[in-house]
Amino acid sequence: MDQFGDAHAGEPEDPWASGILPRIQLVKLDPAAIDALATGDLDKAEGLASVPLGPFFVLAASVHTWRIRSDQLAATPTDANWITRVIYDPGLGVSVGQAGFHGPPDEAGMVEVGYSVDPAYRRRGYARAALQAMIARARAEPSVAVVRASIRPDNLPSHALVAQFGFAPVGEQWDDEDGLETILELPVGYRPMPESMQTERLSLRLRSIEDAPWNLELLGEHDGGTTLSLDQAEQRLVRQQFAARATGIGFLTIRRRPDEEAMGYCGLLIGRGSFDEPELAYELLRRHHGHGYATEAAAAVLEAAFATGRRRIWSTVGAWNAPSFRVLEKLGFQRHHTAVNDRGEVVYLVRDSPDGS
Repeated sequence: MDQFGDAHAGEPEDPWASGILPRIQLVKLDPAAIDALATGDLDKAEGLASVPLGPFFVLAASVHTWRIRSDQLAATPTDANWITRVIYDPGLGVSVGQAGFHGPPDEAGMVEVGYSVDPAYRRRGYARAALQAMIARARAEPSVAVVRASIRPDNLPSHALVAQFGFAPVGEQWDDEDGLETILELPVGYRPMPESMQTERLSLRLRSIEDAPWNLELLGEHDGGTTLSLDQAEQRLVRQQFAARATGIGFLTIRRRPDEEAMGYCGLLIGRGSFDEPELAYELLRRHHGHGYATEAAAAVLEAAFATGRRRIWSTVGAWNAPSFRVLEKLGFQRHHTAVNDRGEVVYLVRDSPDGS
């Protein structure tokens, strides 16, 4: 199925698909179906929709949303390709909520997301999958520069969700209906990093659930070890993988060629930096230290990081970690400043784009 193109025969119209579990589609409704939902007429709406609906879509809060969208389409019909859609689970054959943008990109290239999941289907990952699909849609549109979410300060689950995708607070606003809201934004103008790359001795691939056993071993080598189970490590990697695919940055497994033995990871994270200026991070199992693998992997990731369009990359290292300083110095990082946390002194190092832009 073409994620953004016309639907195939028998398929919902123009679905935006999620690439993570649960696999969902954001299905566009006919304007007449939106008009029917705006009046609370579920039977009429279901007769006009390409997917089944349910009582959730005519609850008071949902009807309020559909009224806004109905009025919006009456004034600007071309907004139809951007506004609220149905979150549809093709595996179950049920519609579990609604999600979409408030409208097309504004003059600054900003689009704002909104989503709501039927209480009967919450805590199953549907909001996460819908947000991933919306971010992917925004990235595919050259005119979009930033994705915005406006969330009440007390809506902790939504704050936790958008934080996983790299949204950062940029201000506050007062909404006449919801009251005080935090404005969070995610820049999407950067090209995504490749999910795989090769060097002379290594192959690097986006971490996945299959990497849990060695990742658990690596965590066990930390001071104090780890209390995570294998299942918890797997779920952690699943969450990190979908966040990486949505944001375009993440961790890649370092494998030695040609035997493909997993040795550690290297990649980018927001960490103590920002989405515009993320951190380079890497870690190897102890038995693979001392062979230059970290330097080789980090050099490849750094090159890919600048290829996304970013101009500056950070790295933070404990003051005691002499081997990491040697790696970063080989890569051209320079010490910028220090800070102190509960583990001691942390050194911030920075590397600017080689083209000086």
